[in-house]
Amino acid sequence: LVIVTRKRSLVTLNYEKQGAEVLIAKGKGSRIALKDLFKILAKRGIVHILVEGGGELIASLIEEHLADRFLFFIAPKIIGGRDAITSVEGSGIKTMGEVVTLKNMTIKRFLKDILIEAEA
Repeated sequence: LVIVTRKRSLVTLNYEKQGAEVLIAKGKGSRIALKDLFKILAKRGIVHILVEGGGELIASLIEEHLADRFLFFIAPKIIGGRDAITSVEGSGIKTMGEVVTLKNMTIKRFLKDILIEAEA
């Protein structure tokens, strides 16, 4: 299943030739309206999805209250810097009242990595 924001193109036709079903969702440019996407998926009986995304996608899911569970994998590496991309981008949290408080947290270790799993 491939979901796009524009009508058919050579890329979508290629997916269809390979057997994928291509659906069009609302959106601006290449950004899909997430609530519309989730409605499309729900109509097809898809009610649980795992999203692996960049900071902007994760921020959108949080801002639109579309994520109910989070999994954070932490490796023993330090990266960063003033202009570094973070795991949650978007417009940011401006007040403590906007903070997402996680509940029912579990922590597991996988060799050197750590998994933190929690509900929103």
